[in-house]
Amino acid sequence: MYVLDQYRGTSVSCRFVLPRSLASQDSRLKLVNTVQAAIVHTVLQNPVLQVAIFDANSKRPSWIQLENLELTRHVEWQFLNHSVDFEDVSRETTVSQLDATYPELEKRPGWKIFILHQLGTDILEVLFTWNHPHCDGMSGKIFTECLFQNLNAKRNDDISQDLDSMIRLPESTPRLPPPIEELTKLPVEPLFALKSLWEEYRPQMFSRSLSQANWAPIRTSPYKTQFRVFTVDNATLAKVLTACREQKTTLTGLLHGLILVSLASHLEENAAPAFESITAIDLLRFLSPTTSYPWIQPKRTMGN
Repeated sequence: MYVLDQYRGTSVSCRFVLPRSLASQDSRLKLVNTVQAAIVHTVLQNPVLQVAIFDANSKRPSWIQLENLELTRHVEWQFLNHSVDFEDVSRETTVSQLDATYPELEKRPGWKIFILHQLGTDILEVLFTWNHPHCDGMSGKIFTECLFQNLNAKRNDDISQDLDSMIRLPESTPRLPPPIEELTKLPVEPLFALKSLWEEYRPQMFSRSLSQANWAPIRTSPYKTQFRVFTVDNATLAKVLTACREQKTTLTGLLHGLILVSLASHLEENAAPAFESITAIDLLRFLSPTTSYPWIQPKRTMGN
């Protein structure tokens, strides 16, 4: 999808509260060193952040091990004055990062970190954006948790990294997650196999689907993310989650239902007689540790 320019970045943003010792303007250098040291530890703990993609345009791309990682190519800071609207900059930054590309796929890992801090506040926003072959959605959560732990860790061997630093990556072969079919059995039922064959090879006269979204043709350019923000307070969210469980669904199912109602109310029935939704599922959470790959921890291993 990326090499066809149909899918660029995926992002997870998290806001951290800084201690007083790092929040003042005089502590800027200390703040940068502390955060980037935590980023370095996070990178060294997650091998998938240390590799590039070899022969990405081929039918069989593969990972390539790197010797070094130049931090300045992956981490960018922006310090805002008091007069600047933090939320506006945050939205603009998110859109620009999602729409950005990843040059030199064979020389650099496909991820970036953008850090926002407004002078006079104790808020630090970290936006982690990645190329999907490297990580899935849950990896964004794992990265944020790992970074949080490293920010709070007490270390005697602190790695002070300035903006122009070069990280020396481990020489040992990185332990990357294997294909999921090597971690567990994925049985295919005959009915599912027959249905899949029919969907793939059925005659053209039977290919028309009522849910085909002809009302929303794919436009490959210009590539521009549309981004909106809304907030739900904790008390309301807790009630929503409780209601979802009572209806034996999830927040994802609720969002699909809301999108369905919204689209259906804006489209004529003859233009959109049916809708179809697809949701990616994190299969790693269903796996148990395996003796073949003892380093794989389903809830702690980044990958895709």
